[in-house]
Amino acid sequence: MPAYNAEATLTETLQSALASSYANIELILVDDGSTDATAAIAEGFARQDERVRVFRQQHRGVSGALNFGLRRIRGDFVARLDADDLWHPTKLDKQVELLVADPAVALAYTFVRYVGGRGRIVRDAAPQKLAGHALCQCLYNGIVGGGSSVVVRRSILDTVGSYDEDLCVWEDLLLHLRVAAAGAIAFVPEYLTCYRLRERSSSADRQQSLRSWRVARKRIQTEFSQIPAFVHQWSNARRLLELAEGFAFDKRYATSAMLLAECLTSDPVRTS
Repeated sequence: MPAYNAEATLTETLQSALASSYANIELILVDDGSTDATAAIAEGFARQDERVRVFRQQHRGVSGALNFGLRRIRGDFVARLDADDLWHPTKLDKQVELLVADPAVALAYTFVRYVGGRGRIVRDAAPQKLAGHALCQCLYNGIVGGGSSVVVRRSILDTVGSYDEDLCVWEDLLLHLRVAAAGAIAFVPEYLTCYRLRERSSSADRQQSLRSWRVARKRIQTEFSQIPAFVHQWSNARRLLELAEGFAFDKRYATSAMLLAECLTSDPVRTS
């Protein structure tokens, strides 16, 4: 669990993880240089529950915190949980059951429910059904809810590597693609992960996401040349459209228009 200035949500998130019906867990929390009460909250849980291990480091960003934690994992399966998301008590149990039943499965995920700042359910994400060898679908769709909905086989991570620390956004997509290229995907058809929506993403957040996507896309194009070019183009168009909508919401219309124009050039149907 990477945590940076997460005092507002951390208690609820830790409680949801420790309430898991799959009791054989170690919860590794990496405080990524927080300046609020994150460390104190985490240490309080560690004193009460020996399954919680807390580490602190200077601020390196989410990928750096995740990799710090990965190097200290002792179990056979790895489940990321961001410090503002929530798990249903049966989530891990059902995912581990899938992974144990079929050694070909490298990654198992669940459906995702969006919640607001106080944990109130906002809406359910559209059910996503990626299964089997689904590398192309993983690139185009991503895995809704990102890292918190996923459990990955540890042996696969040992093979494909860790999070790309050049990325502060989209780091989970790149790792999931590497995993999908190495094994099969499975899903639990239940809403067992709650992804907390931020009150409002800032324009600076969107700019950071755009910069990170440019880097991620180059990595993906180079590393996954086996994926057809039109899938790369559609994937790029989809991400740019999402970002264009965000910039329009911020009234940064020039940036939004630029991205919309780029979407058209990335659409193989429009440009064929």
